[in-house]
Amino acid sequence: ALMWAVIGVVLLLVSAILIPMSYINVDAGHIAVVQSIGGDMSVYTTAGPRWRGFGKVTIYQQRKQYTFCTQVDKVTKVESRCPGADADGKRVRFSEGGHAIINGAVSWEMPMDKESVLKVQSKFGSEDALESAAVSKSIDSAVYFSGPMMTSTESSGPRRGDLVNYINDQATHGIYVTESSQEVIKDPAGKDQTVTVTDIVKDKSGHPMR
Repeated sequence: ALMWAVIGVVLLLVSAILIPMSYINVDAGHIAVVQSIGGDMSVYTTAGPRWRGFGKVTIYQQRKQYTFCTQVDKVTKVESRCPGADADGKRVRFSEGGHAIINGAVSWEMPMDKESVLKVQSKFGSEDALESAAVSKSIDSAVYFSGPMMTSTESSGPRRGDLVNYINDQATHGIYVTESSQEVIKDPAGKDQTVTVTDIVKDKSGHPMR
């Protein structure tokens, strides 16, 4: 009886090890990429138990929100990342030299076809790397190239909507081709100030060149 009890315990332990290594349960709203021992890649985009075969598993969320936010202490003026944010706020420089920190959030989605998912896996290797190297960098570039298109006064006033649209459009579709020129404007004190004005170069159809 003792021998069978020992055998039973051993079988339970072996099952506890083998079953998780043989199958995975793909949660709803997630994508699983499985690299088999032989190197073959499988992509699972629907929920449920799927064959793993002792392979390496990488999980991606189908849709995720990326937040960037910096808070400034009113007393000490010390900057720190907002609780729960994925990254610090994005720093922007405007045409007259003014600076600001932009806080916000964007939603990004994974492709659902196998070929595209495997391209993402091959290039980045994980969800964190994808968000850091692709999503974050695209927002950084979009913010950097959007700031010079207006003054800091315009960004917080009549052209606030333009700033948001420029950032969204460039992050999604690519950075604009631009050209710069010098222009004299009135600063908040009413004095003349020479600034560098950046304009978007457009094609014959009136669409931004990128």
